[in-house]
Amino acid sequence: MPGKRATDTEVERRIERVVELLCEGAARNRIVKTLEAETGVKPTVVDTIYIPRARARLVEMFKVKREEFVAQQLVAMEHIADKAIESGQLSAAVGARACILRVTGADGQQSK
Repeated sequence: MPGKRATDTEVERRIERVVELLCEGAARNRIVKTLEAETGVKPTVVDTIYIPRARARLVEMFKVKREEFVAQQLVAMEHIADKAIESGQLSAAVGARACILRVTGADGQQSK
């Protein structure tokens, strides 16, 4: 007799769990074993439903234009440089600023 059908909330929770595992670098075998142990879901269901949906969600999460991605990274690098200066880590601040210059092309070096 087949098990009861999962609610939308349960399905969502399972997909999020697989996303977490994928972000941790978990292989298929670990994902299947974890979901089976935590929820009782059969390996074929994990393979056909949860892993594909989790992978699609990851793709959507990181589907940004290159310019947007670079801008986000530059803002993060600025934050790192500021924190490095605040904590007296001048070498780290110089490294962060150098990275910003390199990425923006303001370092005077020709792109290869």
